[in-house]
Amino acid sequence: MKNVIAVLLFLLLSGSCGMAAELDPKRQEALGWYQEANFQEYGAGDLEKAIGIYEMIFTHYSQYEDICAVTLISIARCYENLDRLVEAVLYYRLVITWYPKNTQKVREAQLALKHLKREK
Repeated sequence: MKNVIAVLLFLLLSGSCGMAAELDPKRQEALGWYQEANFQEYGAGDLEKAIGIYEMIFTHYSQYEDICAVTLISIARCYENLDRLVEAVLYYRLVITWYPKNTQKVREAQLALKHLKREK
């Protein structure tokens, strides 16, 4: 199920629902890296490697706010799965602080924080 979600997310971000031709090469490159990070996270189960790729995406493709918001959520999720909750909380909060207009990702981060708070 997670792989299906990752593919759907990739298609949505890449504009594969009819706008793929309009993507600039740099955005396509960022999405290619995002797909690789998703494979490392879900396919290979290498969360540390996935985090490294996600961080590289965030650093090198910061002009794409939608991709960066999703990337920060992904980093937070990886840290959560590694039981490194301090880092997970930090990345969820970054989404809320840096991308307040991305209401979907802000809501996702808020729900994750609420869930983490309950687990303590």
